[in-house]
Amino acid sequence: MRREPTPTRTKRPRGLLMALCLVGATLIQACDEAAAAPPVLQVIASESEGTYTFDMPETVEEGPTRIDFVNNGEEPHPVQLFKLNEGVTIEEVAEGLRSGPEAVLDLGHLEGGTGLVAPHQESQVDAVVDLTAGTYVVVCFVPGPDGAPHLAHGMLRPLEVTEGTPSAAPPEATHQVDLLDYALVLPDELPGDALLEVTNKASMEPHEMIVAPLPEGVSVDDVLASIEAGEPRPVAAVGGMQAIMPGETQHLQLDLEPGEYVVWCEIPSPDGASHAQKGMIRSVTVQ
Repeated sequence: MRREPTPTRTKRPRGLLMALCLVGATLIQACDEAAAAPPVLQVIASESEGTYTFDMPETVEEGPTRIDFVNNGEEPHPVQLFKLNEGVTIEEVAEGLRSGPEAVLDLGHLEGGTGLVAPHQESQVDAVVDLTAGTYVVVCFVPGPDGAPHLAHGMLRPLEVTEGTPSAAPPEATHQVDLLDYALVLPDELPGDALLEVTNKASMEPHEMIVAPLPEGVSVDDVLASIEAGEPRPVAAVGGMQAIMPGETQHLQLDLEPGEYVVWCEIPSPDGASHAQKGMIRSVTVQ
């Protein structure tokens, strides 16, 4: 009986198989990283004839959220989150906030947010806030030319955080930052894409962390001198972290070019001096 020839098996080059496996693994890793990235809440600041506004969604789902801030205005602004206690109304908070954050601490809780950004700039240091369900307001406490805080001219927006399944897990930080009374404890050098875990380890006071590149010829002492004199800062802030209370932790995602930067806290102490004047200002090198 005639035997049919055995089909010849075509060998696939090992190099091709390895390349296909590598591509597959890369795609899987990229998908995993994309899935793990927190959603972005973009806030846009605008100004028009003495009116200051935040343009932003009215609702977001709870979970870790990266706050990207675009300042289209002519003055510096931050994105400060304040969560209302149960039963507190927006009107009560709006009235109290006109006297400053201390006046409403019994009505809610400072929840951080992305720090000060100079005019016509987009944040390069974004807060990653683990939002929980509830009612928030987004405010700006920076004073305008008339001395009144920007929130009194419209920079107070409600934000409803709804219950849901977070699309991302809390991020894992690459570096630690501690805020003390009165010091900023962080590495002397940081990579430009570092993810910072910032903890307020102070005993009583809230703290923030503003970040700005140091231009050629401008020093940390120059920035401090401008704070003490009440003059405009000689640097352009690119974000950071807004006020959090003692014992609280928040993350900051850096997206910075190499160079020298200044970081500081400008919240006033009970005696009226800013925390920067008491030692919460220093430089850091971004590699």
